[in-house]
Amino acid sequence: MDASGRVAYEMADDDEVRTMLGGPDGRLFSFAAAGKVEELQQLLPSLKSIKVLDSKGRTALNIAVSEEHLSVVQLLLAHDPTCLNLPDSGGDTALHCAADVGNNKIVSFLLEQKPDVNLQNLNPTEYGAGNWMVHGETIMPVDKTALHLAVENGDSAVATLLLEAGANADILDFDQRSALHLALENLDVPMVMLLLAHNANPNLANQDFVSPLHFAAQR
Repeated sequence: MDASGRVAYEMADDDEVRTMLGGPDGRLFSFAAAGKVEELQQLLPSLKSIKVLDSKGRTALNIAVSEEHLSVVQLLLAHDPTCLNLPDSGGDTALHCAADVGNNKIVSFLLEQKPDVNLQNLNPTEYGAGNWMVHGETIMPVDKTALHLAVENGDSAVATLLLEAGANADILDFDQRSALHLALENLDVPMVMLLLAHNANPNLANQDFVSPLHFAAQR
């Protein structure tokens, strides 16, 4: 291991080299990306685990979700249901990826598996990646839930699915913005009405002490 705790294969960008050095089988990721269900069915029994990351820090499940291969998503979760809430290197779970691409069918399927709908990913900025300490404890740069992503994208259909599954509209992202703040920033009135109908708090302040009510009044 190096000073950061990384083993040799984690330093390689090429999946074939990573496999040669003891890393995960690159076919897991390429088959997931290409939607090759039959090939995956043959490969999965030979793998020790699918809780592994490719050279870009992605899980096979997240790749399949992002490429919108529902049948691959179903196969991977049938093989190992515990991957449902597994984050990639950026903190994104399968539900984050599904909300981001706006695939209602995949979002609905994932919600049927009862994921943690309120998990937050990690802030990707250099500031967010800092190793911040408060009272001796490391503070993780937690950022957006799947609902935040749906609201940012103006996807009311996915937002509705998440809210009906119990998504908390009042969770704050890294910049202390709720989903309601994001909807107002986008001037997305239907989304604002949807969030308020699901008990979003209009008085929840961001890092500048501006509540959604303040923001609406300013506009």
